[in-house]
Amino acid sequence: MADQRESVQQILQRAIDRGELPLAVDTSLAIDLLAGPLFYRRLVTGAEVNPPGFVTNLIDTVLTGLGHPSS
Repeated sequence: MADQRESVQQILQRAIDRGELPLAVDTSLAIDLLAGPLFYRRLVTGAEVNPPGFVTNLIDTVLTGLGHPSS
């Protein structure tokens, strides 16, 4: 699990380095914001974690909240 977290952290850091996300983005918090809804859906509600469009919408919403321009 730590390896997966590190991989996502590196992806986010590259986006910061390219200017796609603000320098002030807390990558650890960003990962929690991305993963939290997936765990909530699966463990609390029992809902599917990958209904059509859910993951894409989640990523877009979190990245927009972090300061990424809308696509």
